[in-house]
Amino acid sequence: MKKSLIVLVALVMGAFQYAQAQYVQGRPATEYMFKVEAGYMPFVTNIFEKAESGYILANQEHAAGLNIMNGWNISQDFFLGFGVGYACLSPLYHFRKMRHNAFAFVDFDFRPLQDEFAPMIGARIGGSAMIPTGEHEFTFGPYAEVFGGLNWYYRHRYSNMERNYHSWYVELGVAYMYRTILLPIRIGWRL
Repeated sequence: MKKSLIVLVALVMGAFQYAQAQYVQGRPATEYMFKVEAGYMPFVTNIFEKAESGYILANQEHAAGLNIMNGWNISQDFFLGFGVGYACLSPLYHFRKMRHNAFAFVDFDFRPLQDEFAPMIGARIGGSAMIPTGEHEFTFGPYAEVFGGLNWYYRHRYSNMERNYHSWYVELGVAYMYRTILLPIRIGWRL
């Protein structure tokens, strides 16, 4: 009898919570989000050039690539997720010497304002792998990035309703991979 009463109370409370959520105009505290972005990463400088092991980007290799991230939007302002990416690396205007690189990383960003145009800051940390070509084998290395940008909520007129996270954004950052500093410039879509 006590167990059935506990189950009945739990069901009534669950139904009440569900009904209350239907009438509340606010957004949920946590919601799934998908991001996709494309960009260009120009070479800045090499560091630790004198190291004897490991791959290093040379000849001013630049990168262009695509990232896809899945994660959770937390309290409207924070995004925390996991991402994968692909970049092709080549010396400027020498596409025959192209190398391919894959990334896996944890992605974090913070948007402190809910205005139509809002600033954002973030970071990524993970690893990168150079995909083998004729002259190189798999090469693994750390990948780290910090960035800032501008986020545009293109459905801002629906700001009091749920699921208003859809936005375009541009970001500029500083990235480290293969003992090289790069300057990522990206455009992305959040949905």
